Amino acid sequence: MSGWSSLPLEVRDIILKFLTHDNKIAPYATVSKEWQSVIEKKNFGRLKLHQSCLDSLERLSEQQQGFVKHIWLNIELKTYTCRACWKMESLTSIYANQRILAEAIARLFFILASWKQNRGGLTLELNAYSPSDSEHCHTMDIGTAHPVMMPYDGHLDQLLSSFKKSSLWLKLLSKSVKKVKIFEDFNENYLELFQHSRGRNSFLNPDRVRVTQPKTGAAYAQKSLQLEDFSVAFLIDACHFFDACQPHWRWPHLRSLALTSRLMDKNNPLSIRRILEAAAQSALGMPELETLTLWNGAKGEACAFTWCRQDASISWRGTWDFKLHPSVIKHWEKVAYKYARHEFAVNEELLTQEIRSHGDAIQYLENNRG
Repeated sequence: MSGWSSLPLEVRDIILKFLTHDNKIAPYATVSKEWQSVIEKKNFGRLKLHQSCLDSLERLSEQQQGFVKHIWLNIELKTYTCRACWKMESLTSIYANQRILAEAIARLFFILASWKQNRGGLTLELNAYSPSDSEHCHTMDIGTAHPVMMPYDGHLDQLLSSFKKSSLWLKLLSKSVKKVKIFEDFNENYLELFQHSRGRNSFLNPDRVRVTQPKTGAAYAQKSLQLEDFSVAFLIDACHFFDACQPHWRWPHLRSLALTSRLMDKNNPLSIRRILEAAAQSALGMPELETLTLWNGAKGEACAFTWCRQDASISWRGTWDFKLHPSVIKHWEKVAYKYARHEFAVNEELLTQEIRSHGDAIQYLENNRG
């Protein structure tokens, strides 16, 4: 009887590809080393973990570590009762949840820090939840004519706010990490629904725009010195990032930088000018910088400023009529003269599309990139 090894390679590949379409394939890994390698590559490629699973993550072999491309850590916080969900969270509860979150993320980074560096990159997702959330949230049909009354989930808001202020995860980030991309998502349509809740329940209404903290922006600026690619959207403001940058700072390896600023809107031309000038000043200390993008997007408007080293150009694209100030052009001309090999160019473009959300802004700004 012919064995597995006697089959043509093409036939074996077809069998293994068919086999990996099944989600319950772990037992087949014992068939042979070839099967084990293929099956483990799929099983370990994307890991969904509870904090209780971190011991198992630490026990992965070096070969299994190499298969991991995506980790989603779902951190379970304390439960709460019906009496608590309509009140501001107690300090005791806040500190307890902070400790759970900090310990879980610290443990994860300490484990990852021990892995080999030349592994081709890793996507990391962090999520925090309480088992009580599903019992207390969205208990009323928002399609009715009644005011929308949403229980206050203050434990997450305060927890994440305190965690961001401490910038703990930045301190834990290994020096081997060279690329960081962070996008804080939100839904403006949901925020509008919250505005129906007034009176004694006005505390339920979340801020339409997150108030960013200067200290957080400064922490990210410091961390960017060791990176090659850095992109943060909405979690910090570009003005705080550049305000923290010192004249003597150098970013020897930074190739791309993308930040958002809520000050970049049609009502703040002076703020836009100052941010773009500060960005140019910092760019003088970024010898490898290929692209820099500063943008903002919200319902009704969008804009983006881009520096492209390849063609020595700066570009402005926005939904309102705007001209780059001569001093901004002068500042970026110095960057082009220092690092680019082509004649400096300035491009300005008016976007006419309807912007219904920051998601639309991202799409149209990308599609219109020259």
